[in-house]
Amino acid sequence: MYRIDHYLGKQVVAKILPFRIENRKFLDPIWNKHHIERVEIVLKETLDVKGRIAFYDQYGVIRDVLQNHLTEVMTLLSMKLPKNVSNTEEVLNNKLQIFRSLLPVGKNQAVVGQYQAYKTEVQQELNKTKDHVSITPTFAAVLAYVDEAQYEGIPILMISGKMLDERVGYARIVFKNDIFCVQNHNSVHCKPKQIVFYFGHGSLQYPAVLVSKNLFKPVLMDAEWKEVTEHKDVHVLGLPISDYYVHTPKEQREAYSELISHIFAGRKNSFISTENLLASWGLWTPLLSSLATSFPRIYPGGAENGDLLDICVKGKEISYNSEVVIISNDQMSGTSAKDFQVMQGKFRGTDMVSAWLALHHFSFPWGETHVWMVDERCVPPSEAESNFNSLHDHLLQYVRIPYYNIHPMPVQINQRLCVEEDRGALLYENEISALVNGSSFHFVLLGVGYDSHTASLFPGSKWDEHGEKLVALTESPAKPHQRMSLTFSAINRARRVAVIVMGKGKHELVTQLSRVKDNPDKWPVTGVKPTSGTLVWYIDYDALLG
Repeated sequence: MYRIDHYLGKQVVAKILPFRIENRKFLDPIWNKHHIERVEIVLKETLDVKGRIAFYDQYGVIRDVLQNHLTEVMTLLSMKLPKNVSNTEEVLNNKLQIFRSLLPVGKNQAVVGQYQAYKTEVQQELNKTKDHVSITPTFAAVLAYVDEAQYEGIPILMISGKMLDERVGYARIVFKNDIFCVQNHNSVHCKPKQIVFYFGHGSLQYPAVLVSKNLFKPVLMDAEWKEVTEHKDVHVLGLPISDYYVHTPKEQREAYSELISHIFAGRKNSFISTENLLASWGLWTPLLSSLATSFPRIYPGGAENGDLLDICVKGKEISYNSEVVIISNDQMSGTSAKDFQVMQGKFRGTDMVSAWLALHHFSFPWGETHVWMVDERCVPPSEAESNFNSLHDHLLQYVRIPYYNIHPMPVQINQRLCVEEDRGALLYENEISALVNGSSFHFVLLGVGYDSHTASLFPGSKWDEHGEKLVALTESPAKPHQRMSLTFSAINRARRVAVIVMGKGKHELVTQLSRVKDNPDKWPVTGVKPTSGTLVWYIDYDALLG
């Protein structure tokens, strides 16, 4: 049995091992963690998956191309070089050794996305209702590391997606450059140092091996390859083609034809052994399981994606570079807002983000995060009405936050609840003053009630009586009447304040707030005016549009 992965029949992919062997005298000193900055293996496509939904929705982009094509390329780039590239057993064993050396790939080593029209395509082709939502990813970026001294700490990025800006495939090894040009920034010495195995399409169109001229002049001991010296005016991955040494096959051959010819010749090292197949799934299955309930980031497709899919590597983790996906009004022309995940605008003169708001789980630096209460009902924290009880049940018990980073409001002192002479409000204010730099929180998240109250600041109260106090005891119209709350003084010192409004029942409130002037006595939320920070309204479609 010969298991075909047609990428192994691509001439450039088949050239990776011979290239590494032929150029050992150049590569051996630099093919390591001291010189390699990162490795990228990328397959971008402009097409959607119309007509293939029945297949694609079961598998998604990771099973479609990362587990097989991109993984095979990764092993060829990182495996120990065989003494004889024609020795099938040695080649397959060396590839298998890389799987044994790969660190586990978990949820924090991947980001996923889905092009915007995919949901509608699924509904149409699979006869699903308008309410059906598929979370199958059509884009993925995965970060891998090889746990060997030679490659320690080198990020290996495997990236693929549908409906991207261009059709292109390549593997790129980017080398560190310790030269800084003070004046001549166009000097060859200051340009990126990279080796590119270019599978085809994109700006170059033809398959090629490219080596930056500030690295070395490669040797290709193969009569079927030629050096290209006459270049058109094109750029490849940040460099004009003239900045590379370029080699390409004299005759381009189709991948499946190549592989079928290898079958007749009995050349098994171009195929997938049972051991390597199982090892590959051993790497990818845990990741697929961890992503099974993750919501992909929605992207519009093509050039309109802009920087929505840009990724950031920090340590051993990967994330999207932008925290919030925002699709601007000019991208929404002629299209219903409901077709988009997120839109932006202005509300009461400040920024507004509107969407169907959903829960997303992101890696988060809980060890460096302190949680403070905006307000609290005067009930024991063990009761269901306690805000702290709710915070614990919905967040704190699920995250790894040190207990000393959690600061509940002291509404219960001396077995009494919110008694003025127990000075609980002053105690909390002193704690804020001692532990929060300048008593200025980084981020304050507020809700807003049907009567426009926010925190426990209710209509009809005289807030100016609190002066510069940060914390105060307040009275609520509803039971339990007594509350403890941050004041406008504390809220408005924050660097960033978010007001979140959700549900159809809040539509009338949103309409009224869009018209009224600032009047904290009647509309308390209008008193939220950060002094030097920013205010953003997060309003879901139900509240915004009714």
